[in-house]
Amino acid sequence: MSSHHPTVVARELWAVALESKTKANKMNPDQSEKFEVFFDAQCPLCKKEIDMVRRMDVNHRLILTDIAAEDFDSSLVGKELDTLMREIHGRHADGRWVVGVEVFREIYSRVGFQKLTSISKLPIIRSLLEVGYKCFAWPRYRLALRRMQKAGGAANSQSGSNVCDTTSAKSSCRQISAVTKTDAVSAVTTID
Repeated sequence: MSSHHPTVVARELWAVALESKTKANKMNPDQSEKFEVFFDAQCPLCKKEIDMVRRMDVNHRLILTDIAAEDFDSSLVGKELDTLMREIHGRHADGRWVVGVEVFREIYSRVGFQKLTSISKLPIIRSLLEVGYKCFAWPRYRLALRRMQKAGGAANSQSGSNVCDTTSAKSSCRQISAVTKTDAVSAVTTID
């Protein structure tokens, strides 16, 4: 889209809606495949949305994996826990990964919101959603680190693994990417 004028945006939204309506009952082959979503059930907002999605997934196209569960092992999926905690991740049946807003598009296209996901791909709306999600994901990640630190208790905080720098958007938690949550908690000792 070359112009973000409201009239142009409205016209494009209408065109997308009409196109979606004509394809309403035709399912994209990708939407019928299983899609795994990696989410943090310890995040109240994340859990609430995933619970809603679980109820809407009547065709069982989604596999919902809680990365905060005690038995979750990130090494089995080939991603570090820290990476999975930073943003929502999803994995197609063929092994392709998607991150952030694209995960929500995949989720909602599988539970009957193809029109909404089509509209969310318009350039200005895509940009707004990406910025909005980043504004949510960063503070959510920091809260998750604090939660893991508290869960680790005093013994873990005395482990001498002060590796987190959470003072900027490009923070680094070098050792939180360890394979298990126990190791991750040990790595998180100082969060300002």
